[in-house]
Amino acid sequence: MMISKIVLIPFFAGSVMARGRGGGGSVSIDDNWDAPGVQKALMAFAIIFAVFSLVQFVYILKNFTKIPFLSPRAPYIILSITTFFTFLWYLLYGILTRLRDDILDSIATGQVNAALVGFFTVVVTFQPAAVLLLLQQRGSVLQASRGNAISVFPSLLWKRIVDWALIGLTFIIHISYVGNYAAYIAAIEAGYSSRTYSAYIAASKGLSYTLTAFFVLLCLDVIITSIVLFVQAKRAQWTDPVTRRICLIGVPLFAIYALEWLITTIYYGVTIFHTLEALYGANLADLIIESVCRLGITALLIVTMTLPGVEWVPVGGASGYPDTPGQWSDGTPVGNQPVFVPQQPYYQQQQPYWNQQQTYFQQQPYYQQQQQPQQSPYSVPSTVTRI
Repeated sequence: MMISKIVLIPFFAGSVMARGRGGGGSVSIDDNWDAPGVQKALMAFAIIFAVFSLVQFVYILKNFTKIPFLSPRAPYIILSITTFFTFLWYLLYGILTRLRDDILDSIATGQVNAALVGFFTVVVTFQPAAVLLLLQQRGSVLQASRGNAISVFPSLLWKRIVDWALIGLTFIIHISYVGNYAAYIAAIEAGYSSRTYSAYIAASKGLSYTLTAFFVLLCLDVIITSIVLFVQAKRAQWTDPVTRRICLIGVPLFAIYALEWLITTIYYGVTIFHTLEALYGANLADLIIESVCRLGITALLIVTMTLPGVEWVPVGGASGYPDTPGQWSDGTPVGNQPVFVPQQPYYQQQQPYWNQQQTYFQQQPYYQQQQQPQQSPYSVPSTVTRI
């Protein structure tokens, strides 16, 4: 029952806004919105970020065809889903900011907040997951391009297990937070006591601190993986524009993202807001900093879809190098390929027995002049007819 109410919240909010603009009905909203300026700014920035998210979602779908293989598209498929939920979150956040004081009561506001937390769960958990999956694929390409001669950090089995375990635990804790909030909304509808409210506050704080800890660990995982992969690619003389941009641009964004989460959680935990303007001011600062990091990471991944010269899969299968036998040299590499010194094939180095005999006789002309080779049934004929 609660899930159905949460799903219907966006449609309910949209119909209320339509009636407020003169679409009919008994409910109306005064066009002269009497609200603090910081609250109006909060709604405006939420709508602006929603528009940006929608544009990014369209660009992701448009650039899918620029990746020639299906497997490398997996991180961007996750990114597209995350970006669409980001758009829904910003849109619903802006609607809630506008309708909270005029139309929605405490129960309806709680239901919208529950939907917001559900959307936010997908956004916060799976955007770093898309980056980690992309780094794992880049590490696999690097390892295969070097003939599996090196062990790349993101491609190690234990590292993949740690990555997805961290993502899974973060998602489960977010779901627990949503369940706790939904139970609180159900208790409000049924008439809750002060004991129920105290239990909810205690559980909410504990889950909030746990979520912050896991999100910071997730960001640190992305940062460490990006730096180590970039260093390994540089040592292997493998130039990858995707890894380079993630390390140079994505790492600072994730660092600011994690630091902002940590500071905001501590600030909200120790601060008592005496006025509504102070609360909206803190929410506005949180929204702007967090959105710049989140949308910046998405824009960075969109750029990686359009980079020229990206080796999405190893050239030639498991190894990106020619099959001609050779020997590696210590010379300067050309492009992404190390210097390769070709050698003569084996069949040219090891000559047939009769060619070796002929070479021997040619090197000793005196022996050829004094003795004529005797004919035998097993001698090679002087004329060979090739079919």
